[in-house]
Amino acid sequence: MFCFIIINRRIDGGTLRRIHLFQRNKSCIGKIPTARVIVPQEIGVLKDSQICITTLGIEFIEISDKAHALSAHFHIKSDRGSSPVFDITPTLGEIVKPYQLSNAEFDSAIEKLRGIHQRGVASFNTNLMEKREDLISQISKHTNLVSFLDVYSSALLTSLL
Repeated sequence: MFCFIIINRRIDGGTLRRIHLFQRNKSCIGKIPTARVIVPQEIGVLKDSQICITTLGIEFIEISDKAHALSAHFHIKSDRGSSPVFDITPTLGEIVKPYQLSNAEFDSAIEKLRGIHQRGVASFNTNLMEKREDLISQISKHTNLVSFLDVYSSALLTSLL
């Protein structure tokens, strides 16, 4: 369902009559066509600066996960002529259905991820009572890191010599 507003913005302050929304069958490669469209009823009269809020129902043949694959083409006709064709395209966020997982289902789905989606975990054992320097040396030994203090002190030492 799409909600949209029709506003009479005629410069001469005149009234719009017999406003009707029509679907335009315009087939495009890569676009999924509509299965059913429910257009609003004809708006009889829309006076100067008057607003009409209406809804439009669109059902597509299939669901897609590609942006802009779902699109419907429409134009508006009134006693003053017709408008150019405009497209209504739902965003992916509007067509995603909510899906709830329990914590156990989510954890089991995460465990199945492999390859590029695989989580990496690194750990090492250390005694909590060790000195700070020993902890830093353990981290440097098991990771690809260099202590800033070591680099800074060696650079300071060479500049003094």
